[in-house]
Amino acid sequence: MATKIPLTSAGDRRMKISLGDNVLTLRTYYNRVMAFWVLDILTDDGDPIAEGLNMVGAINLLEASKTLTHQYGQFRLDKDATGENSLEDIGFYWFAPGEFEALVPEELFFSPPLNYDFDLLFPRVVVSG
Repeated sequence: MATKIPLTSAGDRRMKISLGDNVLTLRTYYNRVMAFWVLDILTDDGDPIAEGLNMVGAINLLEASKTLTHQYGQFRLDKDATGENSLEDIGFYWFAPGEFEALVPEELFFSPPLNYDFDLLFPRVVVSG
């Protein structure tokens, strides 16, 4: 079962949390220049695991690294963190490694291959000269 992690829009915030076999430090802060919330995930000792993750909904925030997802699980938001005071209205969830994949059919993760007619998309141009 997913673990809901409490969030607050109270600026730069760190929390130490036990998730599965790992004790992690989660840091959230608002990037005013880019206008989005950011998540850093650190070990119990403060060593970075993943930094600068844009807090957007509907994706695994560790999606870029299959190794991190396999080791630490998935961090997901139920919607985008838009606006400086938006975190209170957002569900932030952690799924143990393999838990989310077991809940959702594989077809939702992998799109079927797209069949393109590359000759039609990129016609050959013959240059004489």
